[in-house]
Amino acid sequence: MENHLGFAGTPESRSNEINRSLCTDADIIWAVRGGYGSVQVIDKVKYSKVKNKLFIGYSDFSLLLNVIHDKTGLITLHGPMPSKNISEYHDDSMNTLKKALSFENYSWSFGDENVLVPGKFKGDVVGGNLELFIRSLGTEYEFDSNGKVVFLEDNKVKGKNIYDMLEQLRLAGKFDKASGIVAGKFTNAKQPMKYVKDFFGDFDIPVLYDMDFGHEEPNLTFPIGAECTVDPSSEKVYFDFEGKHKPWSI
Repeated sequence: MENHLGFAGTPESRSNEINRSLCTDADIIWAVRGGYGSVQVIDKVKYSKVKNKLFIGYSDFSLLLNVIHDKTGLITLHGPMPSKNISEYHDDSMNTLKKALSFENYSWSFGDENVLVPGKFKGDVVGGNLELFIRSLGTEYEFDSNGKVVFLEDNKVKGKNIYDMLEQLRLAGKFDKASGIVAGKFTNAKQPMKYVKDFFGDFDIPVLYDMDFGHEEPNLTFPIGAECTVDPSSEKVYFDFEGKHKPWSI
């Protein structure tokens, strides 16, 4: 594998790999792992060539997942990557991935301990890695949160930095018209939920937190671009593919 400054190649070589994959007969383009550098290639991908392909991954790849959906309308999946043996994945990770791969409506469960600001909310899904969304601000690839359910997670970020990045999203207006927030795991940080809870605790929109997605198991799959309904009465997060632009029909 090519190595350039610790990346898997130059921005040009990495974007060329993606663009070549768009011209193959592969149905799925699946990131093996995350890392760094997706922001270097998002302006070099030929989005007009993205047709009938499903993109899957998380972490650094989540920026590309959201941009692909924004540019094409196609559903993408924020979910497990094949960087470890399948036996290491939690059953819930695999079950939600299988359902999402078949574009079958499915749900997650949550409890009272996950409800930070109560309320039922609904909207199309946007989200992924917090730090990557910060990097998109001020560019044409900045994510649209209006009317959306915003999913956020991160890894190896200090609690104070998590708070600052959330504050930057607030200052950028990214929570003003969001339907609701679903915060996942902020792994390899000291007491991260203390900061997440303090930041979102007095929000005017509903917030779930400490949900099972991110950089540890289980890492439940969520479909970017699908409709999401969070219903506290049933303690379910529902994902609905009806009427959405799927890469192919089952």
